[in-house]
Amino acid sequence: MKPKTMKQKTQQNRKYSATAEKMSLANKVVSNAAKKALEDLKVRNPDFEGLNFSAGVMMVRPQGQKGVTKAYMALAELIANVGDRKFPNRNQTEMLKEIQSKYSDLKLYPAVWNKKLSGGLKQKIKQRIEANLTTPVSLANCNTLAEMRRKVLSTRATAAPSSHKFKPSIIFTGESVTIGRKVYPLEMRGSGKYPCIRVEHRGRRQWLRMDVLVTLLKAV
Repeated sequence: MKPKTMKQKTQQNRKYSATAEKMSLANKVVSNAAKKALEDLKVRNPDFEGLNFSAGVMMVRPQGQKGVTKAYMALAELIANVGDRKFPNRNQTEMLKEIQSKYSDLKLYPAVWNKKLSGGLKQKIKQRIEANLTTPVSLANCNTLAEMRRKVLSTRATAAPSSHKFKPSIIFTGESVTIGRKVYPLEMRGSGKYPCIRVEHRGRRQWLRMDVLVTLLKAV
């Protein structure tokens, strides 16, 4: 799918803005009509005098978006990969952004993560997640996308890791640490107290203190 041009994005944003304005106006009209109807009801029925009436919460919502199910299915596939080292480590915002880029005609909001899913859609999402899993996960008690993501992540985190044996060549100098063929420059952290190297892990760069690394290597 080709990325949208700036003009197309502007038109789409105007469309969403216009929809929001229409919803706001419609809600005001409905609310005023409900209040007027209650006043007319009390006038026509004197026996109701002394009773309190409320119009309640009345809400006008836009029609459901077409094609939103396919976006849910694509999101389910990303959820199935959460915690798997073979895939990038993405948070909910990043996952939603990726799906939004694929389905630019739809408008996906962060609230979708905590929205309670209907029976049919929930079952489809669970089936799609389970079909893409490499580690068995029970989603029986999950009712939202956020709950499903947390369940997949926690199950993978507690699963027994496969064993690995390493025999790396590690060389320390005053300016760097060489592990195998990779050279990591030393940088001072913690107000200049700790020499550290910066290591990339699952798409993110993290600091590793040299005193911690040395302690680990002494046990080898």
